[in-house]
Amino acid sequence: MNITLLKHKSLRCLTADDRKHLKELLGREMTPENYDLGIDHYELTLNTADTLYEIGMERSSILLALSSYLVRHGAMSYEEAASMFGDDVAQLHQLLKMLEEKSITMDNLTDDQFSDFIISFVKDIRIIIHLTAFMHDLMKLLDEKDDTPVRRQVAAACRLFYAPIAHRLGLYEIKRVLEDLAVKFEHPEQYDAIVKGLKKSRTERDQYIQDFMTPLREKIEDLGIPYEIKWRSKSINSIYAKMQRQGINLDGIYDLFALRVILDVPEKLEKAMCWAIFGLASSLYVPNMLRTKDWVGKPKASGYESLHTTVLGPDNHWVEIQVRSKRMDEVAEHGAAAHWIYKGVKGHNNNGANEALLAIRTALENHKSVDSMIKNFSEELYKGEMFIFDNADSLHKIPSDSRIVDYIIHIAPEADWVELFRGANVNGEFQPLDYPLKNGDRVELVVEM
Repeated sequence: MNITLLKHKSLRCLTADDRKHLKELLGREMTPENYDLGIDHYELTLNTADTLYEIGMERSSILLALSSYLVRHGAMSYEEAASMFGDDVAQLHQLLKMLEEKSITMDNLTDDQFSDFIISFVKDIRIIIHLTAFMHDLMKLLDEKDDTPVRRQVAAACRLFYAPIAHRLGLYEIKRVLEDLAVKFEHPEQYDAIVKGLKKSRTERDQYIQDFMTPLREKIEDLGIPYEIKWRSKSINSIYAKMQRQGINLDGIYDLFALRVILDVPEKLEKAMCWAIFGLASSLYVPNMLRTKDWVGKPKASGYESLHTTVLGPDNHWVEIQVRSKRMDEVAEHGAAAHWIYKGVKGHNNNGANEALLAIRTALENHKSVDSMIKNFSEELYKGEMFIFDNADSLHKIPSDSRIVDYIIHIAPEADWVELFRGANVNGEFQPLDYPLKNGDRVELVVEM
């Protein structure tokens, strides 16, 4: 494989020396795979690097993606990583290895505190961004016809952890891919039925939405307001979730598409014009007032502004309409107030974490350097607290200066419980009650005999 011949976007941010070192490294022998996912790992490596480049990550993150496979399989040491690419890349490799050594189970993934533990443990959000991009491209390469426990575990991790993280970072397309492909691997029959159903009805649906929009376009044009209308089908994941929630099949879901009316008007006229369009839509189609949301008059806490309504169109089909200004649309899709709090997901209500992740996403969107912002940001973010695994893989959040005895008091506040223990096995080694714990330690209490 000659990396100099590859036309990948991510290679643009590398130096000539970086390319030279990578070319030499890619020719080395590697240790056998721990498991075979049936994919081209070089393709996965390059795709991950390209994804990171596209979302605005810089040289260190790109080099981590391009060389992590080499380090994992013995073709490059941490010392070589530091010598060839610098200490920052070598440190990222070490953090990634530390995280990979943690036992991540389904119990962990369903824990409300798990994402906060991961962020606090690695101390560098670039690792989380790297893994999110990696899982995105891994899922796209997996063969859905070869069902294995590893594939199901990957899908579950994407659904439970990486998709919510992608949403918090404003990586909405990555989030959509992760959720849709999780359905594909966890519920293949339902996924295939949805895909086939959508393809079968696509021409009919496209004609329906055109017919629906024609009178609305005419009324907006009569007002002389510059505008555009966008629409798209709901994601496969949202369709699947609705089918499960309501106990219906695809034919029972009429709001398969959402319509967005975007107005190019001065900021002082935004609210009035949004409501004017709502009035026009309501004069044509009956609105469901229970599904009308005014985030123009009262924006979300994140700053998201839009007027949402669902109307009953021809043939009794429900269509969602979102009305917003061009400025509001830019903010919602790309700007600092992107609606990044993941609706319906527990454990993502750490306001400090949300603000930090939002600041990082804002820098990415504006193509500003993020390295100075995201290195070690969690040291301050989670200052004063840490997370401990018990022997059942459950997480416990305790003060950062805790000892084993403090951990015992945390899980069993009754004072006489402490007397039952003489210490604990911490990461497999016995330690006394006054032993100071560290973030991510695994603690198995030892009973006094």
